[in-house]
Amino acid sequence: MEQQRRRGMQMLAEVAQKYAHQHGLEPKNVSWEQVTDEQLFLVVETESQSVSIAFSVDEVEDFPDGAGTTYSKKKIRDKFAGLSM
Repeated sequence: MEQQRRRGMQMLAEVAQKYAHQHGLEPKNVSWEQVTDEQLFLVVETESQSVSIAFSVDEVEDFPDGAGTTYSKKKIRDKFAGLSM
C-alpha cells in the first residue's frame, strides 16, 4: 500500500502541475502534507499563492489503478479554475 500511495501522490502532483500551467500559474513547489491518518493535502505553491487540495488516503492509493481518477482530476481542475475567475 505504501508504494501505491507514493505512486498516487506522484501522479496527482503531475496532474496538479498540468492544470496549474493551463491556468497560467507556474508552480514553484508541489508537496504533500499529512493532515490526519486518513487525509492528505496536495499543496501547490506559486510565486503569489498557495493552493491546498484535500484528498483521502484511499483516493490517493486508488488513483494509479484508475479508480476515481475523473473525480480527483475534476477536484484539481475546479480548484485552479476557481483561482482564475
